[in-house]
Amino acid sequence: MKKSKLLIMVSSGVIVVVLAIVLVLASSSPPSSPSSPSDSSNSLSTAIKAFQPPNAAYAANSDSGGSRGDINVSGAGTINVNPDVAYISLGVNTKGTDPKAALEENNRIIAAVISAVREKDVAEKDIRTTDFNIYPDYNYGYDKYEEQVRGYTVSNNVSIVIRNIAAVGDVLGAAANAGANAYSGVQFGLLDNSAAYNEALELALKNAIGKAEAIAGALGKRLGSPSSVTETINYYSPYHAAAENLSVDAAVGSVPVQTGKLTVTANVQMVYEFAK
Repeated sequence: MKKSKLLIMVSSGVIVVVLAIVLVLASSSPPSSPSSPSDSSNSLSTAIKAFQPPNAAYAANSDSGGSRGDINVSGAGTINVNPDVAYISLGVNTKGTDPKAALEENNRIIAAVISAVREKDVAEKDIRTTDFNIYPDYNYGYDKYEEQVRGYTVSNNVSIVIRNIAAVGDVLGAAANAGANAYSGVQFGLLDNSAAYNEALELALKNAIGKAEAIAGALGKRLGSPSSVTETINYYSPYHAAAENLSVDAAVGSVPVQTGKLTVTANVQMVYEFAK
């Protein structure tokens, strides 16, 4: 009889504890309201946004009119101009079994070349030594294992700036007559290409604007103001003319030279926003 009463008391205690836990949980949680279709839709939308990549979110905003979007275009402008300066690289090579004798001969000839060039109204500041070498010439015999020096070569090269384009042929002829026997060609350029480049830059901007307007028109949209304009640095393309067949063995007058045209190019990148 005592055991039965004890069991009943323990069971009652367990029930009381369970009821107490239930009451505590009920009091700590906010009251719930009946769910509606709009609540379910909001929950689904929130979940989708949580897993959407940034691009998808941007697309959703664009569709709703929250963003105007943008368009990226490039433009190029090119003009052709006449050069106003020429750069000539020439020199004297001499050979001999005695390096001292080869050097003395080279010194004599290069001095004569520089003097002849100066007589064609080339300023001293526009003549610059760019390279000087003395090196041995070897005989490489297949039947011997040692190198044999057969002589020496002396090389002296100068760079000449000619600011009078019409005098290029005369300078080349004078240098050849004085003994120059090494030529690296002629390069034509511009002393100041800023004016030509700015003109090409204007053409590049017009080209980019035209592209943007064409794209916007095809899409049925209007352009807003450009949000970004980036200049891509470019340089004019120099023109090279070969200076060949100049010999010290025959008198040379004015060498025929064609200056041609220089190409100056500019490039831009532009970003436009579509107008609302």
